[in-house]
Amino acid sequence: MHISRQSISKWETGKSLPTTDQIILLSEIFDCSLDTLLKGDKKMEEKAKHEIDDKRTLKLIYKVGWGLIIPFLFTLKFILHLF
Repeated sequence: MHISRQSISKWETGKSLPTTDQIILLSEIFDCSLDTLLKGDKKMEEKAKHEIDDKRTLKLIYKVGWGLIIPFLFTLKFILHLF
């Protein structure tokens, strides 16, 4: 799994949480559902929600950013060719 004992210790003490990929792998190794691993762990539920929200936000920023940058570059190109 390539997970250090220090990482597991941090999970146990609440200093950090496993990644989504690690949780999926753990559920496969222990042959249990993700619901079983996550149920009752409010920190993990919140982390999963935030990961999804963060990905959606980044996609939106990326789309809006390029939507503004490309027209700006074309406008700039047009203006510079006038002079």
